[in-house]
Amino acid sequence: MVRRAIRFAAATALVAMPALVQAQATCQAQLTCNVGATASMTIPALVRLNIPSTTITLDASGLTDLSAATSITAAFSGVNVRANAGWTLTLGSADANWTYVGTESGVRAAGTLGFSSDAGANYTAVSGGATVSTGARTNGATIDLIFRASFPAGYDDAANRPGAYTLPLTFTLSAP
Repeated sequence: MVRRAIRFAAATALVAMPALVQAQATCQAQLTCNVGATASMTIPALVRLNIPSTTITLDASGLTDLSAATSITAAFSGVNVRANAGWTLTLGSADANWTYVGTESGVRAAGTLGFSSDAGANYTAVSGGATVSTGARTNGATIDLIFRASFPAGYDDAANRPGAYTLPLTFTLSAP
């Protein structure tokens, strides 16, 4: 009985062996022998983003009147995108308000900072995030932005208090 079980196991192994042999490439000959193989590779969606600076300075030192709503702008030229697939560039801030440093308890909503990618014709608030631009695969698309900080009318508005205001921004380049 044990011998029959061993013979059965040996016969099963011999039947299964051709499947193992087929996975291998073997060639045997006297003069020439060729064996074929296939190379494979996967290229992921790749993106590259370069911004001209990590600081966007909006200089309000030239403001002379806060009795009427006003704004200041700063150019941010030369955002560069490279991608081997269709891409989307977004910009936003996770913070609801600017961070204030000063003695007057100033509060500015993140939405008072906007950006424009069409030479200042239209501005989009950075709060919550917004699409800056989209495109097809490219070896270098350049996007010029203009940032605008708006001020509410009134010297007594908390968003107009003297001090230093900062707002962290995140540029995100993605290729779906």
